[in-house]
Amino acid sequence: SGFFVSIGGYEGVLSTSTVIPSKASARKGVAIFSTRDGYTFSAALLPETLFLFSPIDALDYTFVACETVPKVTPLKLLRSVDCGIRLGSSLQLVMGQGHSKYVDHTRVVKLRVPHVVYDIDAPSEFNGSLLFVDYSPVALHRTSLCTAGEAVGTEGRPR
Repeated sequence: SGFFVSIGGYEGVLSTSTVIPSKASARKGVAIFSTRDGYTFSAALLPETLFLFSPIDALDYTFVACETVPKVTPLKLLRSVDCGIRLGSSLQLVMGQGHSKYVDHTRVVKLRVPHVVYDIDAPSEFNGSLLFVDYSPVALHRTSLCTAGEAVGTEGRPR
């Protein structure tokens, strides 16, 4: 799973580091996207143009540049230390498979920089889904590991 995004003038794929674990694996990859209106497109990955990576035990994301796709506007991401997340902030998570998607809502219950902790009933296959604050993307969702004395929950890692 991943998203077609634009950051700093580059168009590319944003996903978790488990989906695209290295520059070498990105060289072999092609991204295939589906839009909400049923349009499907593919784009060759271009890791030599731009490849940003943070391993699973850190921020757990990969951004890799890809070919420009005509008639498709990427989701614009802004790099910001303060992306508007506060204790109690309302979060939205897009869930579902294929063209059948829905938005689930939750609230921030704990902030542990660089993690945002919230409770939501999302299976692990939704790792890599975007989290939104007021429908602006702020983090990637991933299932959280339980630590002693804490309930099992989920966390987002702000970008």
